[in-house]
Order: sequence, then structure tokens, then C-alpha cells
Amino acid sequence: MNEKKERSIKNREIYRRILRLIQPYRHLLILSLIFAVVSVVLTLYAPVLTGRGIDLVIGKGDVDEPANTIIDERISMAIDT
Repeated sequence: MNEKKERSIKNREIYRRILRLIQPYRHLLILSLIFAVVSVVLTLYAPVLTGRGIDLVIGKGDVDEPANTIIDERISMAIDT
């Protein structure tokens, strides 16, 4: 049990040391986290925009089923490889 406590104290000391070393770069760390969040949001929003663009070009609900099946097959083959 004593060994566990010592390891816990060492871990806390290491975390404090890391936080002290990062402190001068805190604003860059926050900025990189913001950019990461923006990147994820834009990555998730891209298919929505693509769908809206396709709806504008061919019309909402106007889906060509045979062409859609071919595209689905090609996508599944690309994923399987």
C-alpha cells in the first residue's frame, strides 16, 4: 500500500512539473485546442454541405436509384480494401 502512495505522490509531482513547463506556452496550447475543435466541426459539417449542394443541383428527393446502387457498391469496395 505504501508503494502505491509513493507512486501517486510521484505522479502528482510529475504533473505539476509538466504544468509548470507548459505554462509559458499556455496560450498556444489553448489556441491549438480551439483549432482542433474547429477542424472536427468542419470535418463533420462537410458532408452536410455536400448533400445540400447535391440537392440544389439535382433536386431534393430526386434520387437515381441505379446510379446510387453503383456508387454504394464502389464505396463499399473501397472501404473493404
